[in-house]
Amino acid sequence: MLALQLVLYNAWSIPIILSIGALIDILHIDRVLYLMSASILLFGIWSVYYERKHPLARQMQSSEELTAAAKQLLELNQPQTID
Repeated sequence: MLALQLVLYNAWSIPIILSIGALIDILHIDRVLYLMSASILLFGIWSVYYERKHPLARQMQSSEELTAAAKQLLELNQPQTID
């Protein structure tokens, strides 16, 4: 399964890499670097905003994961009978 995921990831990344190369040829490398850095900066600002707007979502997700893990441990520790 993991090998299939890696193959699919690599297959999808080739057109993206080729399109970035064409974009660099059209817009020149300095403009593309500015565009990439601006998009990374905007995404970082958005992620800080989102984290501050929804602080409970992260806590609820971690508590749900802990609850699921505790249930799995309880299921594993229960004695099993053979009929």
